[in-house]
Amino acid sequence: MTHRSATLVLATALLLGSAACSSGAEEAPRADEPTRSPSTPPRVDEERVSPPGLPDLPVLDGARGARSDLVGDACAPAAGSATDPAAAVPSVVTGELVNGGSDTADYLVVVSWTNATSDVLARGHQLAEGLAPGAAVPVEVAAELPDEVVACTVNVRRGEWAG
Repeated sequence: MTHRSATLVLATALLLGSAACSSGAEEAPRADEPTRSPSTPPRVDEERVSPPGLPDLPVLDGARGARSDLVGDACAPAAGSATDPAAAVPSVVTGELVNGGSDTADYLVVVSWTNATSDVLARGHQLAEGLAPGAAVPVEVAAELPDEVVACTVNVRRGEWAG
């Protein structure tokens, strides 16, 4: 067998071997992993879930994002807080909600306060009902914050509240 033939045989063996490894067949579950049927939802690690005491949120029918309708420094850090990032997170978020659409709409402003791994530790919301086009309402959302909070995020949705 020549050097060229040996290389060709080796390359063919490698290709066939890699094809067998990626045949799409499912791997057998490991002995330390519980098995579940495809219709069973995966187990939730309760240690990694947001606290159960977070307030329930109203549901808006046909909701779509409307963050640009909230003006102001919603989650702006407190002045002079660069040395202590946790002190920079406001426990009260304020702004002004302006209906930038052409129809009267209901708005939901949700503020979530999170820790360093983005787990929600506190949440508050404000519902503005029947906001006419061009009309504005003040927004003030507050929560009691645990020490681990390092950031806040704001979400604004526009839709119809069935209330």
